[in-house]
Amino acid sequence: VIATANFVSGTDKFVFKFSGFGESENGGLSGPVSITDVPFDTNESKTLTNLTTAANTDREAYFVELTGSTLTGDAGAALFNSIDTKLAAGDAAAGKGFVIVDNGTNTKILFDSNFSAASDGSLIEIATITGLADGGTISDQDLVVVPT
Repeated sequence: VIATANFVSGTDKFVFKFSGFGESENGGLSGPVSITDVPFDTNESKTLTNLTTAANTDREAYFVELTGSTLTGDAGAALFNSIDTKLAAGDAAAGKGFVIVDNGTNTKILFDSNFSAASDGSLIEIATITGLADGGTISDQDLVVVPT
């Protein structure tokens, strides 16, 4: 868990080793991570439907704004499973990648080892940034996959 006071977008970085997080297939996952935004749309259900539409194009990461949603406990686990299912339902999302999700109060960074296959518990929480209300401020310069 990282507090907002300890994370500055554009200055601080989450750095991941290629050996664990990168891949050469599916367009590759290395260097700065390209992020596609999925803004909040009326409610959680509509926003997740928009995530499936976004997943019709393969990306290295997706940011999903889910204002008011619960990101912890059983409700959080169910939400992450729904996110994984919606990504897999897209026509093109494939391979490894990241999901950044916020609820208007906190932000989580998740890792998926295979966007095209949904299974309960397959989104792994990498970090929580408490107090970061807008995960959309995390840029491609903040998530970086480096050589082994």
